[in-house]
Amino acid sequence: MAWACAKEEGNQYFANRRYNDAIEKYSYAIQILASNPELSADLARVYSNRSAAYLQMGLTFHDSERTECFRHSLADGHNCIAADSDFEKGHFRVAKALLCLNYKGDGLDHITKIIELHRQRKTDYRQDKVLAQLMKDYKYWQQRKVLRSYQVWDKVKYKDKCFVIDPYGAGDMEHIQSAINMMSRVSLLVLPGAFLFREKGILIKPQQDIDIVGLCHPGEETAFETPNDTAPQGVIFDHTVTVVNGILSMTNITVRQQFNHAERHAILVVKGGKCMLNNCKFWSKASGSIAATDPGSKLVARNCVLNESCGGIIVCGQSKVVVDQCQITNVARIGVEIRDGGFLTMRDTEVSNSGRQGLVCHAYGEGFHLQRCKFMNNACHFGENEAAISVATGKVSVAECEILNNKGTGLGLDSGSHCILKDSQISGSKVALSLCHGCTAHITNNKLINNRYGLTILFNLGKDIVLQGNTIEAALNEIILTKEDSVPKMTGAEHKVEVFQIDIGEQMLSEKLKILRKQKKLNKFDENNRPASARDERVPTQMRVCPGCGLDEEAKRQAFKKCSACKVTFYCSADCQKKDWEMHKNQCRLLKEAQH
Repeated sequence: MAWACAKEEGNQYFANRRYNDAIEKYSYAIQILASNPELSADLARVYSNRSAAYLQMGLTFHDSERTECFRHSLADGHNCIAADSDFEKGHFRVAKALLCLNYKGDGLDHITKIIELHRQRKTDYRQDKVLAQLMKDYKYWQQRKVLRSYQVWDKVKYKDKCFVIDPYGAGDMEHIQSAINMMSRVSLLVLPGAFLFREKGILIKPQQDIDIVGLCHPGEETAFETPNDTAPQGVIFDHTVTVVNGILSMTNITVRQQFNHAERHAILVVKGGKCMLNNCKFWSKASGSIAATDPGSKLVARNCVLNESCGGIIVCGQSKVVVDQCQITNVARIGVEIRDGGFLTMRDTEVSNSGRQGLVCHAYGEGFHLQRCKFMNNACHFGENEAAISVATGKVSVAECEILNNKGTGLGLDSGSHCILKDSQISGSKVALSLCHGCTAHITNNKLINNRYGLTILFNLGKDIVLQGNTIEAALNEIILTKEDSVPKMTGAEHKVEVFQIDIGEQMLSEKLKILRKQKKLNKFDENNRPASARDERVPTQMRVCPGCGLDEEAKRQAFKKCSACKVTFYCSADCQKKDWEMHKNQCRLLKEAQH
């Protein structure tokens, strides 16, 4: 075939840098192929070769001759695309010519097209070395035209101080940490298709403000698809992102922790740090997806999804957390935990399918405020012994919420807690509402329907319970209370219900009171809801689980010892600590730095 021979001769001339002769042979081949529409794919490839020859010849000239060659190269690149729009080299030739003509913004449009073609073919375009080299020729500030085409460009905080995480290998750990170390305020922009395997972790130090944004394709709501075990996508943090008295904001980012490791979080906010999460997704096998601790630490999560984690959100150490329009589902243990002075505000959020409780406010927790939230199908692994929402101490407010189809108790209040429950519905639980051991409650305009028991009051020690305008229906017993408790104050026609008193016997009552006193649940509480005799005691901010063997202190029947370096992680033995060292050493370093 004459055109094939001409093309081969042109390739030989090109290899020997005889560009004029190569162009002549390519032009002869194009003249033959242009008359045969069935050979459009071959025509595109010859146009691509002639474009490359014009480009290389232009690099040997100066001034006007140079520009003229680049324009011929650009024209051949467009002709190549016209002949075969899915031929990636045609887009590459156009991008290269535009780069030489100093039209860098237009060239990036064709680079984006090359990325899309690779994605359609499911090939790894990060291995395209020629394309990677072309990208290195483009300065970041000249990529703005492409970046502005993404929907979340307006959410980028620092448009003049950006660091791109792209599919070409520029998004490795050293690049990100070096960008953070060099600038106190920076935006990290994650292009579609980029994903990062962490070997160490990210440390955001005091006075730093770091903004991480995943750039969506036009028409997409989030930057990345759901990751899976065989082909993870998105930004993957295998270890902790630690915010130490700095500021972190993340938008449209998928975070996945792949290691089943105790006492490790995807996001950890400490020492007064601030963290804002928007439209992010978390898959974490660690003890908690998100954790905030220490006084002054604040975390805000909006439109986020936490799925299939060991633990969900942990609020402790007098930190403040706001959760708005999020979904917390399929958590193995507890959806949200509040401890040691932490306070939670949650609105328009769904917590479902937790293995144990949906939300727990442990001893010394400051409390929480829930509004228009839904708790469904919680305690799915531990059955009737757990509550969808459990409150040990603190002031809590629950308004316009739904607590549905939970195997155990819907809302359980214990000693030292004060609850305002209004305009909510609890149904499908063993016990809709449980009050015991000295709690106070104002329960107004709620519906307790289709539960085995509506309201139980057990050993409440004469504390005030006020019922006003509630509906308690379709229960085996509407209200149950121990013989020692007084009937709650009830107003409103809806409370024409039967109150059933139970007598558990003097001996059993005496034993129960002894246990309560031993647990210090009957002592007077100070202004922080702590027992007066235990103001200086500290409660662990989370259950101590040995990362080496995966067992907790109760199972091992011994007190664990903490790591002498980071003073955060606990181990049951020196053997477990040695076995876990390869996994723990990087996090240990970050936590140790965070304490200085």
